Amino acid sequence: MRLGRIVAGSLVFLLICPAFVQAAPLPLVPALALKWGVAGDGPCVALGTGDLRVIALSAGGTLYLTDPVSGVAQSFSVLGGVVPPLVAGATGVFFASPSGELYGLEERTGWLKWQVRTGQIKAMALAGQNDPILVVVSADGIITAIQPNTGEMRWHRSYPLAEQVEWAVASPKEVFFCAANGQVLALSVQDGRVIWQRKGAGREITCQPINVLGRLIMAGVADDQAVVEALDGASGDVLWSRQGGKGPVWSQLVAHEGSILGRRGNVVCSFDLFGGTLNWLARPLDEAGLVGRLQGLALGSEGLFVATKLDDENSVVLAMDRGSGAVHWASPVPFPIRTGPLWFDDCLFYGDVSHRLLGMRQILVRVNGQRINFSSLPPFLVANTTYVPVREVAESLGWYVGWDGKMVVAARGSHKVQIPVWLLAGRGVAPLREVASTLQAEVAWEGRRLIADVVEKVAQKTGIY
Repeated sequence: MRLGRIVAGSLVFLLICPAFVQAAPLPLVPALALKWGVAGDGPCVALGTGDLRVIALSAGGTLYLTDPVSGVAQSFSVLGGVVPPLVAGATGVFFASPSGELYGLEERTGWLKWQVRTGQIKAMALAGQNDPILVVVSADGIITAIQPNTGEMRWHRSYPLAEQVEWAVASPKEVFFCAANGQVLALSVQDGRVIWQRKGAGREITCQPINVLGRLIMAGVADDQAVVEALDGASGDVLWSRQGGKGPVWSQLVAHEGSILGRRGNVVCSFDLFGGTLNWLARPLDEAGLVGRLQGLALGSEGLFVATKLDDENSVVLAMDRGSGAVHWASPVPFPIRTGPLWFDDCLFYGDVSHRLLGMRQILVRVNGQRINFSSLPPFLVANTTYVPVREVAESLGWYVGWDGKMVVAARGSHKVQIPVWLLAGRGVAPLREVASTLQAEVAWEGRRLIADVVEKVAQKTGIY
């Protein structure tokens, strides 16, 4: 049975059976609420973001530009379909057809700006800073730099390594082309000259490299050992290299401030960007008490989200602390995850197995305009009712909170109230409107953005009870 279809019933069971809940390592709560879904003409094969839109590419060959708030989507299709790679930025959205046509779209309107023939494209990147350049690599080994607003060619070069390129990585001054056999070619964005080149030397790159603060971070295999290394973007010198033993290979890298976060099998690691020191290593599925496999990482504004496949019909998103690797909560999602996740505009997006792009968001609770940061258990939605941990809400309203063994007891001045709660993972939770009403406050719900505003009643704020 699909977990997403039974989650509401499951949560009701959990809420009224606290002994069962306390036996679980982590609460399984629907902390991510579905905002919208966009149906496509095939499974989502690529996800990206521009400045304004979530961009999805379907296996049916159609490109969808979707507003992250409303879910309203514009579609764009060409004869023969559209294939990865997909690149988007402030200058537009860029993609290609199997026949070798490259297209540039205006992101806001979805209008076609230009179309040029480049040959079948293997990789591309938006490089440069003040004067961005779209650099593309064709299957015949030609690297071409294109002005992204007009489609005009700036320069083109032919290099033997280009035929083997799998990934292109952009930086303000250089663009890096990486092959699966470990070779790297660094070119000047301005004129395409070779800055440096590194041979594979027994290395293998297994996932998309990233550029962070002038460092090219790559992950793969060297001498049968999983390895992560940082190269100086300007010279190609190895700044640090860390081996991780035999076993699963690295499948994803993301960067956050001074750290590199990586996924390898069911393990997530954090490395120091500047020295390569291991900050932490976590096995989030073990900590959550779940059996499955990790699918993808998404770096959010307040944490790291990990997509997890439990089986063919059930997926869960785990929320991890970026600083320690601790898992805060696990949220089932309504449909199995196929592509993603991707974080944008304070929302989590993914493509499911039924040809849909889905947008989800955590419920935001504000008290008198100030957001509440829930320490361990987030607000969650069951049967159109928002449940919250009572302590954080009450304390944000200026009440002292205690426990009498059966109920939460809140006191403010000479007033004392009792709030019936359910125990979930050792925390007392209750419907937000009931909590607010008991504490002399009101709730305004903004369903489009999933925001609950709790405001003290005027009588209480003036001290009249």
